[in-house]
Amino acid sequence: MKPFAAILVTILLIVSNPTLVRAQNEGDDAAFALMPEYEFDTTGEAMRFGMQRGAANVLLGWLELPRNLSYEFTRRPLSAVLTGPLMGTTMTAMRTLFGVVDLLSVGYTGHYGYATAVPDYPWEDPWLSDKAELY
Repeated sequence: MKPFAAILVTILLIVSNPTLVRAQNEGDDAAFALMPEYEFDTTGEAMRFGMQRGAANVLLGWLELPRNLSYEFTRRPLSAVLTGPLMGTTMTAMRTLFGVVDLLSVGYTGHYGYATAVPDYPWEDPWLSDKAELY
């Protein structure tokens, strides 16, 4: 039980740490960028935003599965049978974990976005791809 608790605490500290995160810039995969930071008038507003975002992501994190299936099938129809469920499951777990971190920190992480490539809410990601590839 102690190793599990230690791993869980380590994951929570890593996920909630507002330090440098890997970002995909235009053509530069190895670039680093700071997490997006939001401007609020008071700490209470930031905490309220963090709590709302956390509750939404815990309750609606499962939307990542159908969203990724839809997105992958419109982007790459042939490989979507594998990539859609894998991406959907991974993003569902990630979004739900981020929501739990927001709730456990009582919204303290509301000042920061999750990452430059991950929107705050599941409905902000595109459901259909702009371009299609045949593989």
